[in-house]
Amino acid sequence: AERRSEFLSLCAWAGIYGVASAVLEQGVEDIQSDLKLGFHKRLSENLQKRYMENGRYYKLLELANGKRVDDPSQRIVADVKDLSEQLIDILPLVKPIVTIAWLSRRIHSLVG
Repeated sequence: AERRSEFLSLCAWAGIYGVASAVLEQGVEDIQSDLKLGFHKRLSENLQKRYMENGRYYKLLELANGKRVDDPSQRIVADVKDLSEQLIDILPLVKPIVTIAWLSRRIHSLVG
C-alpha cells in the first residue's frame, strides 16, 4: 500500500511537471515571437528613417541603375527579416549556457 501511494505521488508530480513544462515552453515561444516582431519593427523604422534622410534614397537608386545595388528597398526588407530571425534564434542557446554556468558554480561551492 505504501509503494502504491509513492507511485501515485510520483505519477502526480510527473503530470504536474509535464503540464508546467508545456506551459513554460509555450510562454517562451510567445516571448521569442514578441521579441522578434519588436526587434524587426524597431530595426525597420530606424533603417527607414536613415534611408530617407539626406537624399540617400535617391543616391541608392542612382547606384541601382549602375547595377551596384539592385532594388535597395527590397534588399533592406529581406536583410532586416533575416537578421531579426537569426538574432532571436540565438536565444535558445543562452539557456543551456546559463544552466551549465550556474551548475558549475554550485558544484564548485559545494566541493570547494
